[in-house]
Amino acid sequence: MWLRCRRHHTVPQFHLRRFADEQGQLTRVELPGFKRVRVSVRNATVEKDFYARELADGSWTASAEERLAEIETRAADAVRDLVDARSWPNAT
Repeated sequence: MWLRCRRHHTVPQFHLRRFADEQGQLTRVELPGFKRVRVSVRNATVEKDFYARELADGSWTASAEERLAEIETRAADAVRDLVDARSWPNAT
């Protein structure tokens, strides 16, 4: 199997960045909750070939991951604007 992109984020990086420190680091707590590990936004919530699927001809595609990346790029600006302007969620 050869895919152009094999590292698939299960949580969008733009969302993770809002929880990261100034160095782009998060603290991952491994279940059952005892071990804590520092991890970069780039490496957090990554699963190899998570969105990959086999096509009828036997080849593999990551088209779902590629499409999600396009959507998330556009969504990042909208979410940033809403949160930074504190216009959502509405406090009233």
